[in-house]
Amino acid sequence: MNPAAPLAGTPLCRRDELPDPGSRGFSWEVGGQVFKAFLIHLKSQVFGYVDACPHAGWPLVGAGQQYLNSEASAVICRVHGARFIPENGHWINVPDVEGLITWPVEVRSDDIVYVA
Repeated sequence: MNPAAPLAGTPLCRRDELPDPGSRGFSWEVGGQVFKAFLIHLKSQVFGYVDACPHAGWPLVGAGQQYLNSEASAVICRVHGARFIPENGHWINVPDVEGLITWPVEVRSDDIVYVA
């Protein structure tokens, strides 16, 4: 486990700070270790993923870029164009290959997104 990953119960943002559809990246650094993750807000649901392309391990996007394509139908790796289903992180058109690593998050009654 990455020591920089935030613990369960860590607040991330208010749900209304995420456009629907939309995305937001997060980054933590502890002792030289970096953990990057992102949220997808789509159809009133919030999904969390580790920000690493399963093909090569690098972050999916650069600074200031969005994780979703313009139609909000896919999460895109901006380096080589891999596409993933926003609701589950599975590859699009590449069956039986491991997709994005899920990052457990939850929206609580205070409408804040937390690490689950």
